[in-house]
Amino acid sequence: MQQLSRERDRIFRKSGEAPIIAYFQANTNTYASVERLAELYNEVLSFDGLHGISVGTRADCLPEEVLDLLTELSHRTHLTVELGMQSSNERTLASVNRCYTHREFLEGYFRLKKRGIRVCLHIINGLPGETDDDMLETARELARMKPDAVKIQMLHVIRGTRLGDMYETEPFPLLSREEYVDTVVRQLELLPPETVIERITGDGDKKKLIAPLWSADKIAVLGAIDKRLAELDTWQGKLYMEDKYEE
Repeated sequence: MQQLSRERDRIFRKSGEAPIIAYFQANTNTYASVERLAELYNEVLSFDGLHGISVGTRADCLPEEVLDLLTELSHRTHLTVELGMQSSNERTLASVNRCYTHREFLEGYFRLKKRGIRVCLHIINGLPGETDDDMLETARELARMKPDAVKIQMLHVIRGTRLGDMYETEPFPLLSREEYVDTVVRQLELLPPETVIERITGDGDKKKLIAPLWSADKIAVLGAIDKRLAELDTWQGKLYMEDKYEE
């Protein structure tokens, strides 16, 4: 609760009395007994002025009793469950050791949607071995799934991680800023216009960031995406085609 108080004060200094969402971000926030999860969620709900809760987790960590809890929670507050899709390419998912398939991801996603729970999906551009076609296919898959929200970001190679060790031992190609901007613009064209884009770039810990160093300048990346959209006279959903997903 102390962390929430500090963040509330920081947000209020910057944006006035803006609505506050408690974000269970780090690690897998449904990986505990349902009793422990209910205790944590209910404690946060008692925080004065809280507008909603966002719960980051894995699609393979959603047993029925946790889904029941999340459903009940969604009736009491503005709830979002965030899932790391990252890519729709099975080869890529195996290479980054996600440890479950895209089909299993879809099962978890649609179980949430059938409960009426708002879902935000995360994807990462520039994963090892991915081509332009792979990243655009991930966007097409998102379009078929029609999530409530999406967060898009570039792969960050961070010191002290297995990916960082792999990159320093045998560097693999990373997207340039121009390539990232072009990929994001083309992905946006494919996504449903009503899907909320909650993140369009990210910034890793600058003290631990190995590559790409251009990603540390978040404002410049955002500006480059806006400029490219204007140059091409394009927008989110311009090329979207309704295609109901066959579960």
